[in-house]
Parts: sequence; C-alpha cells; structure tokens
Amino acid sequence: MGIPERKEREKERRRQEIIDAAEKVFFRQGFDRASMDQVAEEAELSKGTLYLYFKSKEDLHWAIAERGMQILKESIRQSVVGTKTGAEKLMAIGLCFIGFSEKYRDYFLSLLFFEGKNLKKLNLSRDQIYEAFHGDSPIMILQQTIEEGMSDGSIRTGLPAASLTHTLWAQTLGVLQVIQNKKEVFDLFGIDRKSLILSHIEILKNGLIQ
Repeated sequence: MGIPERKEREKERRRQEIIDAAEKVFFRQGFDRASMDQVAEEAELSKGTLYLYFKSKEDLHWAIAERGMQILKESIRQSVVGTKTGAEKLMAIGLCFIGFSEKYRDYFLSLLFFEGKNLKKLNLSRDQIYEAFHGDSPIMILQQTIEEGMSDGSIRTGLPAASLTHTLWAQTLGVLQVIQNKKEVFDLFGIDRKSLILSHIEILKNGLIQ
C-alpha cells in the first residue's frame, strides 16, 4: 500500500471515529442541545481538526443519518427474502421499517429530523440530497417494490408509482412520529403502540392490495 492510500485510509478511520463520538453526544444530548465542542471533546480532538472533517453540526448529523439508512437498507433486503409478489414485499418492508423505528430508535429519530426540515436550509450538498432519495435509498427501494406490484397485478394501479411512494413514505413516517411524540395521550385512551401500527398496516393493505 502506497503513502497516498495509507493517508486516505487513515483519514477515513478518523472520520468514522468522529461519527462514533458524535453519535454518543447526539444520542445522549439530543441534536438541538449538542454542540461541536462536545463532539470534539468526546473525540479527543481540537475543534479545528473536527471542522476539517465536518463543516457543520448538520453535516455531522447527516453522516449519522446515513449510517441509519445503511442499517435500514440491509434490514429491508433481509425482510423481503422469500416474498413472491410486490404486495408481499411491500408489507414486509412496512413491518421492517416499523421494527427499525423500535430497534434503532436513535437512528430513526435522526432520519426523522431531516424528513421534517427544508434540506436547502441545512447546508447539505446536492450530492448528499440526491444520495438520500435516489439510487438504492430506502425510498427508491419502496418505489421499485410498488412498481413490481403494479406489474405483477398484486398492487392497484391508477396513481403514478412515484407519487404513491412518497405518499406512503410520508404517511408511515407521520404515524411513527405521532406515536413517538404522543405516547402519553395514547396511554390516556388505553391505545397501545402495536394496535396503532397494525391499524395503519391494515389501512394500507385495504387501499393498495388487490
């Protein structure tokens, strides 16, 4: 291995260590209360060195969200093994996403943070935004699944796949966000999380699956 390759590998190792430190700080403090000073202290780096790798707190938070997206994508791939139709795959993905929100709550909240923001105001590059919503991103996997279901006849047609995809994405995120934020209200009415999630899935099934 040459010197340039070694330097690049060392740079990437340091970058991952910074993200590790940021996860500890952000997950412990919450994004709004966390500071780059705290991340630098956790990573045992100077603030100047930290800014060589990440230009802003939002940029660093995005790197954490990207980790979450990688975990979600791998979970989705595993969840659809053995499914035969687009509709079966869609239901498997829905359950997988809900499971992800429970098992990896901090990563889910990181993804949710960006879903609720105007990305243009977060100092993210066009490449970062494109990566999140194209290629093999979770939302594109969802769209491909819907297109597959429309082709094999297991999912109703009538709406463009892209529009349906983003509608489903927004609906599911909205349900999960409400569940996260309104737990006390649901407890007051004796409504548990599982019943809300199952109701949401049943509505999706009745509306989409033939």
